[in-house]
Amino acid sequence: MKKCLKYLFFTVALFTTSYGGAISKDIPASYEKAFEIEILDFINVHDLTEDTLSDFIMGKMASIAIEFPENIQLPLELFLEGDLISLVKTEDSSPYIKFNKSIYLRNYNGNLYLSTNLKQWKPFEVFVTGKLQVGLSIKEVEGPVITLGAELHERISPTE
Repeated sequence: MKKCLKYLFFTVALFTTSYGGAISKDIPASYEKAFEIEILDFINVHDLTEDTLSDFIMGKMASIAIEFPENIQLPLELFLEGDLISLVKTEDSSPYIKFNKSIYLRNYNGNLYLSTNLKQWKPFEVFVTGKLQVGLSIKEVEGPVITLGAELHERISPTE
């Protein structure tokens, strides 16, 4: 029986209210105070066990940091899901992106716009909605594995 994998996931909203769609903001002072907990020790990511990662996720190890040393190389799992595109994995070739709907890309005055009907054109941050996920799991054979993926959906306006 396969062991249940423990995941540490960080989910980030892909799109902000700023026109550029950038994900960037200053850490408020209240967060800085939360990080004033003294770090007593750290554990190298290769020394993590499923139980240790589970305790870390549940917040039982606030004084312990996970170390990802410079030049470390970890396996990467990718996923891409949603009604617009998805990632297709095959054993014979490299993964590829499948377009689940026809999508049209237009460059107008140096700005990129997308459409599914050639009538309504929207910039990327208005055209799609979704989430970005980054995770860490411990697998029996590979050890620590980083998971990176996105779920993308067409943003439907209330008037459509």
